[in-house]
Amino acid sequence: MKIKITLIVSLLLTAFQVKAQENSVKRDTLKEVIITSSRIDLPFKENSRTINVITSTNIKNSAATNVADLLQQVAGVDVRRRGTAGSQADLYIRGGGFDQTLLLIDGVKMDDAQTGHHTLNAALPIEVIERIEIIKGPAARVFGQNAFTGAINIVTKKKLETTTSLNVEAGSFGQLNGSVTVGKEFENSSIIAHVGALTSDGYRENSDYKNYNYLLKAVFNKAKQPIEVLATFFDKKFGAQNFYTPTSWGFNEYEETQSSLVGVSSTFKKENLKITPRIYWKRGQDIFQLKREDPSFYRNLHITNKVGVETNAAYTSNLGITGFGVDIS
Repeated sequence: MKIKITLIVSLLLTAFQVKAQENSVKRDTLKEVIITSSRIDLPFKENSRTINVITSTNIKNSAATNVADLLQQVAGVDVRRRGTAGSQADLYIRGGGFDQTLLLIDGVKMDDAQTGHHTLNAALPIEVIERIEIIKGPAARVFGQNAFTGAINIVTKKKLETTTSLNVEAGSFGQLNGSVTVGKEFENSSIIAHVGALTSDGYRENSDYKNYNYLLKAVFNKAKQPIEVLATFFDKKFGAQNFYTPTSWGFNEYEETQSSLVGVSSTFKKENLKITPRIYWKRGQDIFQLKREDPSFYRNLHITNKVGVETNAAYTSNLGITGFGVDIS
């Protein structure tokens, strides 16, 4: 009899402790993640594609200093770099070529008519990136050409409150890096501006570089009909020693690349219908010299200009979300 009473008391005490623990547990609901790279805003849990999202928190906690370093940490993404500081890099997803991987900035396709070799020339500084959405697998049905093995959408920050940040770094081989990022919130608009420079004398012969990047993003008329304006410019000059030829040939290769983008977009919402029109202009320039000291020996110059107009729409009904759009460039 004593044993039975002891067991009953023990069970009652255990049940009381479990109940007390349940009452002390704090419950919270995480904010839902919305994926925009599918051209239709879908919650992450409802998206059937293989998608990786690098959030602003991930970027802040990582040791990466550029987009190439961030993407290199994602399984299935291969970034093959030449030189340092992101001077030149090729982007591959799941074994596909660099012409089969598409890069987007805020949904704008950054493909180059000359070659996908210049895709990462347009990669933004990490200080202004809100998140990076990576779609693995065929995405050409949604995005068109250059998205056969996947697509990567870099989403910029919409605001930085009212703040100014300064970054200065110095190192061996004459390395000097610096950037200034400014965010300003007004009553009915906001602005983000960024200026950065990465320079070095090079760790070996003909490996010096001078890379400059500029970005301006503004949102106007936020109270009624928001209008977003994005402008970027990247200028890179670097020694390309043996980037494209064997060491035995003895060429001192040199390259200069420029990538710029100007885009204007807005979003119209009416009940269950959402329409997002956009117009943009992208320019690319590539100068390659086989002999740095003698441009007349062999010099390539490519300039590409792309003007695009697109409109994407989504209609929500009892059947789900239906998306449709037009893209002309």
